[in-house]
Amino acid sequence: MVKYEPNWSHYTLYSLIGHGFCDAVTVYLAKHRPSGTNVAIKKIDLENVFTDIADLQKEIALVQQLQHDKILKFHTTFVYDHELWIVMPFMAYGSCKDIFHAYFTSGLPEQAIAYILRDTIKSLEYLHSRGIIHRAVKASHVLISASGNVQLSGLHNALSMIQSGKRLRRLHDYPASAINILLWLSPEILEQNMAGYDTRSDIYSIGILACELANGYAPFADMPVTQMLLAKLNGTKPVLLDSRTINEFGGVHSTLSNRLSTNIAKDSPAYTRTFSYAFHNFVDMCLEKEAHMRRCLRNG
Repeated sequence: MVKYEPNWSHYTLYSLIGHGFCDAVTVYLAKHRPSGTNVAIKKIDLENVFTDIADLQKEIALVQQLQHDKILKFHTTFVYDHELWIVMPFMAYGSCKDIFHAYFTSGLPEQAIAYILRDTIKSLEYLHSRGIIHRAVKASHVLISASGNVQLSGLHNALSMIQSGKRLRRLHDYPASAINILLWLSPEILEQNMAGYDTRSDIYSIGILACELANGYAPFADMPVTQMLLAKLNGTKPVLLDSRTINEFGGVHSTLSNRLSTNIAKDSPAYTRTFSYAFHNFVDMCLEKEAHMRRCLRNG
């Protein structure tokens, strides 16, 4: 088994493959010198940090506690020259968002989506069994390796339902960096009321992810934030874009556009492709406004 030491000299950085948070976070393809293994290294500039250091420590501690082949792990972490280095497996195909932006701009085939959702749900079943709500299930957090292994990342927004040794039935905490995940958050999280939310909020996010993978963009993406919030709280359900939904809503008009948050090009593959009834029903169940109407994951 390869041992990854927390020593900067053991790693050779190659190319920049990602960045975020006003370039305070950069991700590099790198080589682990002792083993010759390719890895990804996330570097966080601690002098321009976008979040509390305690939150970064909490995320690292959480990921290191998890042991599941569908959740992206951290090989090691360390600080070098005012930067936090997080060494991770290199996922050659990047995120699902990278894939459909580059190759499938109108969305992925249903069989590929089913494969991705299956493994993402496996990772959520594991998290929920440990009382953890992910709260940021989105295409950019679902990564694919060269061998086709699907892994879930983005645990900086995760929250445990186990506090002071007891598993709570509901949580009320609002994500600190919610602005980046609003499209995927469930209505009950957005409402911020006394009813709170539980693991079923992640099921809603799975429904949004399914639409994102199928349509090539996230639902509500073109809406102003206020309009998106009202749509979700009023129970508006996004749909998979295919021949069934276009025909059901009488072609391209305002009703369908409101549910898809965008206009449909006349040459869109949606006019000719048809997703299965099972896929449509699955998404419809995930996107129920009332959490109790969503089917729980096995361990949730």
